[in-house]
Amino acid sequence: MKKLSTGLLIFILSLLPLFAGLTYFLYLQVVFPQLVPHYGGTERFTLSKTQNGTYTYHISWSAYTRLHLSLQANNTVALYVNGTYVRDCTHYDLVVEQHRRALILLRSDLPVSGMFNAWQEIPLEGQFLASALLLIGLIGIGISVIIHVRKMGFLGDTAKGTLILTVVVWIFAIFEFIEMNQIVLVVLLLFGFLIPLYMIVYAYLKS
Repeated sequence: MKKLSTGLLIFILSLLPLFAGLTYFLYLQVVFPQLVPHYGGTERFTLSKTQNGTYTYHISWSAYTRLHLSLQANNTVALYVNGTYVRDCTHYDLVVEQHRRALILLRSDLPVSGMFNAWQEIPLEGQFLASALLLIGLIGIGISVIIHVRKMGFLGDTAKGTLILTVVVWIFAIFEFIEMNQIVLVVLLLFGFLIPLYMIVYAYLKS
């Protein structure tokens, strides 16, 4: 059996960034906005009675990226943000800037309950990374098809360069997910890397 051809090798490895880019893109669009640190996308609250007879509730929100908060209460509360009185309201929207923290205090003379809805903006670097992975995967597949049809030295060298770039970006994506504490996605990337690696080793052992 012949050794794995350069074109087929590029095609197999190009599936890695293509799969990673698609997975990361779906993650950014569907999952990431709701992964607000500590609380997720929704946090219910009930004001607790204090010794002086008033009802209060404290909560601290941390923003990994720009964070949007929406307060909804079933009765009027006095809203304080970082110790500053904002207004009396039953509904209020506010934004916490990236890497900032908002300490929110709600106060009322009556028992009040409600909820916070939160979502965070998708980081620009994450969108670039997802796009780069998809682009690299598509370019690699395109080059592998061209190599399969026409054997050209220049394209072979280009394919090898793309292969190296693919591996570098793939490793960068793994470290990026580690920094974001997305262990599940790190495991998926590592597992996805093992599949074509196994195919390559298996093909060489049988040759």
